[in-house]
Amino acid sequence: GPRSDAVQPPAPQLHRASKSKSAYENVVDLDEEQLRGVSLTTLLDGGAALFKDHGAAAREDPRGTYALSRPVISLNYFCSHSWTTSRWLKYVALLVHFNLGRALIASLLMCYFCLLLQLWLPEWTPSWWWSRYPLNPDMATGRAPYSAEMFVAPTFFIVLCTAHRFTRHRSLFLDIACIRQDSDAAKADGIAALGAVLDRSERMLVLCDANYFSRLWCTFELAAYTKRAGVARIDLLPLHEALVLLSMVGELAAFFMVGAGAGQIVTYVFPEVMENPDVFSSFVFLFLIAIDGPAQFFIVAGQVAAH
Repeated sequence: GPRSDAVQPPAPQLHRASKSKSAYENVVDLDEEQLRGVSLTTLLDGGAALFKDHGAAAREDPRGTYALSRPVISLNYFCSHSWTTSRWLKYVALLVHFNLGRALIASLLMCYFCLLLQLWLPEWTPSWWWSRYPLNPDMATGRAPYSAEMFVAPTFFIVLCTAHRFTRHRSLFLDIACIRQDSDAAKADGIAALGAVLDRSERMLVLCDANYFSRLWCTFELAAYTKRAGVARIDLLPLHEALVLLSMVGELAAFFMVGAGAGQIVTYVFPEVMENPDVFSSFVFLFLIAIDGPAQFFIVAGQVAAH
């Protein structure tokens, strides 16, 4: 039995210990209704409208926003972010994170399709779809279709913006949609259960920018999840990197599309340049500099500013 001379803690300390244990048990145990998630499609709808204006959706329509989430057994991602950051930065970062691989694969397949069309089915394309340019040394006229320039870039961006709608369901935790916002008591219960929500999240998705670590709650979420699951299950998404990557791809696509258009314009406006390949190349180069040069400048300036 217990020793008779053992020192017993004062009653207030016993009360605090009992209270702390009760609170911990409340966090570990979670009602089915408290574990909720929104689909990736819902999160990205309307340009990630749920991130708009510091969570305005929950203030304007708390019941409707809560209805966007569904009870789940576990969560694929716990979404950690700062409400002060632009929704568009988050939207682009999420698109790049989840859809970039499929967009690149679709673009590559389109490149192969355009090549097959050029080699084996040239009669399927109208004459105006082919560019013409002079070739040295005998001034022969070369031909090349515009298929890749016109189709690859649109394919990339269409798949980038829509691929998540045709892939497996992913559930994410977003506080304004997964915790009831129509009463202070419901919000308090949801906040108290965040530890259990973190435990039931396969990964944490950190939408990180300069504001993220200045927010105490963001730091708490990241520290709590790191303590529970370790850094290997954290996906860190620096928001500026997604924007820079996407702008570089867009600029490259614009360069080739403008280049294709430049060759066609030079051919029809200045047909005499077809007699000299060097003059033709110079005209196309000057056209590219005039049209695409400013775009390149703003892209580079944006990259510098982002870093």
